[in-house]
Amino acid sequence: MTNSSITNIKKQQQVLQLPFLKVYLNEEQQIFEGFWKKESREMKDDEFMTHLEAFADLFSQHKVRGFYVDTRQYHAIMSVEIQAWHDEHIIPKYIQGGVEKIAFVMTEDFIPALTIEQAFDEPKAQVLQTRFFKEEAQAKQWIYK
Repeated sequence: MTNSSITNIKKQQQVLQLPFLKVYLNEEQQIFEGFWKKESREMKDDEFMTHLEAFADLFSQHKVRGFYVDTRQYHAIMSVEIQAWHDEHIIPKYIQGGVEKIAFVMTEDFIPALTIEQAFDEPKAQVLQTRFFKEEAQAKQWIYK
């Protein structure tokens, strides 16, 4: 994480701490910020799904308009089956929670990045404004608009 990330996190409330993912809430701006950890390299499919379910459950507890996800340390690969499961079971929770926008700072690992983008090309995810960035500052500028 950059110094700007650390500074911003200090102003936010941590709402989820999992082995491979931390999530913070900027309540004033109604934005979640999620950070995948480097340990995600070891994550199994069932653990990934459990992490996404825990994250998606936050949307019934907190009203947000969007979220930012830092995937620079993310190394998991979403199979076609998990992408479909994500669209069927997770995306509706985002939508019901009020999400309109999602900003990703992308991992440089080609296959994991590609599978994230494919997951948001699924039918239900099409209603969300999803953008993919190389730079943290650009992603945050867009999501916080």
